[in-house]
Amino acid sequence: MAKEKQNLRALSDAERQHMLMEKTEDMFRYRLQFATGQLGQNHLLRETRREIARLKTLIRESQLKKDGQQTESK
Repeated sequence: MAKEKQNLRALSDAERQHMLMEKTEDMFRYRLQFATGQLGQNHLLRETRREIARLKTLIRESQLKKDGQQTESK
């Protein structure tokens, strides 16, 4: 998990946003498959949900960092 965090932190904001959209689409598909009984790997729901949360956290951190730098420079 530590390597995964480092890899996510190394991404640019645009790459994180793109990855978030992909994971959100994956989550939609997994939920649909789960509801119809076609999802054989139920752990994918949990993993994807956590990956989405990690990405949202990193995106928010970078936003706060940018906002803080703008406030300090005024």
